[in-house]
Amino acid sequence: FLMIRRPRRSTPKPSSAASDVYKRQSDDWVPPREYRIGQTNYPIMKLHCKGRVQTFVSPDCSYNVIVRNLRNATDSLLLNMYMLTNPFICDELVSLLRRNISVTLLLDDSPVGGMPDEEKFLLNRIKTNGGDIRFLKGYRYNFNHAKYLVIDNETVIVESCNWVQSGVPKNPTYGNREWGILVENKSLASIFLKLFYEDFNSDIYDIIEYNMPLLDSVDFYISREEYSGIYDPCFNSMILRGEFNVTPVFSPDNSYNAICNLIDSAEDSIYIEQLYIHLLWSDGSLNPFIRHLIDRVEKGVDVKVIMNYNANYNMSESIETKEYLEDHGVKVKFIPSNWSYFSNIHNKGIIVDDSSVFIGSINWGENSVKSNRETGVIIENKTIARYYTNVFLYDWNLSAPYTNVSISTSQQHGNTIYILSIFTMTFAIIARDWRRRRWT
Repeated sequence: FLMIRRPRRSTPKPSSAASDVYKRQSDDWVPPREYRIGQTNYPIMKLHCKGRVQTFVSPDCSYNVIVRNLRNATDSLLLNMYMLTNPFICDELVSLLRRNISVTLLLDDSPVGGMPDEEKFLLNRIKTNGGDIRFLKGYRYNFNHAKYLVIDNETVIVESCNWVQSGVPKNPTYGNREWGILVENKSLASIFLKLFYEDFNSDIYDIIEYNMPLLDSVDFYISREEYSGIYDPCFNSMILRGEFNVTPVFSPDNSYNAICNLIDSAEDSIYIEQLYIHLLWSDGSLNPFIRHLIDRVEKGVDVKVIMNYNANYNMSESIETKEYLEDHGVKVKFIPSNWSYFSNIHNKGIIVDDSSVFIGSINWGENSVKSNRETGVIIENKTIARYYTNVFLYDWNLSAPYTNVSISTSQQHGNTIYILSIFTMTFAIIARDWRRRRWT
């Protein structure tokens, strides 16, 4: 196999033939899995569980829920997290170690942009207090993008958020929109435990033992400022004790089929909140999740999609995705970071028929289902699903003075031409003035 991290290729809009590809039946498609040595291969498993479930969202209540459950730990914590730069949560992990509770961390060795000094500093704190830390290098999986923890071998927390200040903010007036869920059930915990130790196994070639030079506090300072914003938190966590169905979802093992099956089960509504949705995959074919959504629209299902819009990034692909979905009957809303209450819409959530909800780390891009280590859960319970429906509809109904300004590809191109024209004229004036000057 190839142990290469390939950059995602930019591709044009689908041709008319590619546009029709969504009409094929599900059994015409082969799950997009690239097997590599050492990868796991978990099938889809639906568990009927009894136990405690706690719902939470960022920025409203995620910090309090996570910290409270960390403080209730009595034996062990296993954490798989793409990025950890939140100093306040680091304090809690150090506190666990000082209470002789084992803390074991698995992280990505090279997140996009590289590992920040803040993370190195916090990991040094955890290591020097007795934490066991390893990194998953990008061979079995392009990125270790999972976000879950197991407390005392019986409680699982699955999230869309990294443990950074915008993901799990101490001050709930600031941060990303994220979803998370806690499930206290030994059957589910045993599956996540098995997955963790299979990924953490140092006998496999791509596990790196912690071996970083210490970042002395004299040389490095980490900000402990509690960022604040303009959001008025309005969602408390909810605790449910009872019965529910839960399906663990792992990439690249079963996420493709699990998500497609969830979409295909919809009879009335599908609500999706995503950081981004890629229109095409690397071979130029239409994103199959989009194809399944359009199939549901054609069967009369109400499909609403929220995506993040951040003007600091290149949003051309998200704009194309939005236009394509709208052309095929899907209702789409951007929530721009420059006016909304949230730093970003970083969520990766799906609600079907107000009765099933997916929560996890899986973005709607090809790498997320084919090549990354990702995790999530599908919970079937109307009370739980309704909690996230209320959050989704709150976000869907957000408005601001600039929401009536349409964002389109042509508008972006027009803005670019306008800016270039101003730049060219300014440069010409400066050049003419420079030629006329007498330099002394």
